[in-house]
Amino acid sequence: MELKYTNINQLKRQVQIDLLETSEDEYLTELLERAEDWAARRCQCNLEEWAKDGELPASLRGAIVVYAAGLYANREGAAPVNFSSVPYANPDDLITPFIKYRGV
Repeated sequence: MELKYTNINQLKRQVQIDLLETSEDEYLTELLERAEDWAARRCQCNLEEWAKDGELPASLRGAIVVYAAGLYANREGAAPVNFSSVPYANPDDLITPFIKYRGV
């Protein structure tokens, strides 16, 4: 899969990796691919439906990057402590307005 709406530098800035550092580029790209796929599934649509001139709205693009950053920071499925969501940094909060079918 090719990245359509995000790029590796956006994720590097989010996780505070020097833009010139390349040792994890392949892994970061894979995380962004997973995150773009997550966003399409979560929105229940093809992301192209939200794109204008090839660009997603900033909050949707931000949700993808924040989700990928979460995958980067939490590489395992379990943690020794309980985590709580940080206001304004939860990808679900950012993506909710773009969900096509929310149910009743």
